[in-house]
Amino acid sequence: MDPLTENWAPRLESLRDRDEEHQLIANAARLTDLIGSRPLQKLAPYAGQIEELASAACRLSSMVLSGRSSSPDDERYRTMEEPNTRREAQSPAGATSVTSNRDGAPKQRKSKAADLLSAIMRDCQALGEDLKGNMMIMDWLAPSERIAHLAPIFFFQGRSPNRPVTIHDQLLLASSCVSLAEDFASYEAKHGWEPKLDVLSARILAGEEPACQAIGKHAQSFIASQTPVLAHQQKIDAAIRQGTKLLVLERVGHQLGFGNGLGLLASFQSRKLLRLSYKDFAEIIDLLASDMRLYQPIAFFCREYGAWWVQCCACYHSKHGTH
Repeated sequence: MDPLTENWAPRLESLRDRDEEHQLIANAARLTDLIGSRPLQKLAPYAGQIEELASAACRLSSMVLSGRSSSPDDERYRTMEEPNTRREAQSPAGATSVTSNRDGAPKQRKSKAADLLSAIMRDCQALGEDLKGNMMIMDWLAPSERIAHLAPIFFFQGRSPNRPVTIHDQLLLASSCVSLAEDFASYEAKHGWEPKLDVLSARILAGEEPACQAIGKHAQSFIASQTPVLAHQQKIDAAIRQGTKLLVLERVGHQLGFGNGLGLLASFQSRKLLRLSYKDFAEIIDLLASDMRLYQPIAFFCREYGAWWVQCCACYHSKHGTH
């Protein structure tokens, strides 16, 4: 190779690489413009994916601005990546991770409330399709005892090995949780106590911080009256808590104009709902009320399946509830 070619070869290669990157960026920009030109109602079902794309773009921007490579095979930047990796590995479980916005400002990880709503938005269309085959089939309202329908709850709590959970299992679990929560509320009222369900709902819907974060000591005597088996008592305790959250969410949906069905959607995000505290409900209300157009898929789902869900819960409770 002559000296002139030898000197210019790396530069030509660099220009070719730069042209490829330019084309990639230009294509991404055109795609972004194309997506942005679409009607919001048609984009709403894909809000979760759009959010993931935006998050990935922010991470890429932060990496480029800080001089890091996105390729794990690039030896020039591996020493810069490793200390950060070690810091992340040493972060305590549940700690809030911090990334960077485009301007370099710190940004916290998505809150539990936003995470739950994102998951609901991502899955509600597919869930609606799955439910269509079950709306007229009530055989999942099985004649077996209510305690048997709580079997998956330890799995969602991470206290039992992985097991297949069908849509029927999910519907039975949600129905049994709601039924037990209603029975517990009736039990409290019967003994002259104001039901925690009503206390929590009233304060949350009024924009006040909930006075209690737990179901409370009244549940102990109620649970003991249901079964003498300790493992079953633990399931019932978890179910009452989950069912109360589902009923509060139904009331939130009514106040915001969604009607029935928000609890049904949340019941298919059991892991996220179990981690949610009642203090997070205020943020759920704020997010849903901030842009109703963004959450049109939820409104559509509730219109389609809300009345059916109310009928299912009533039918289940008539068979398995305390009367």
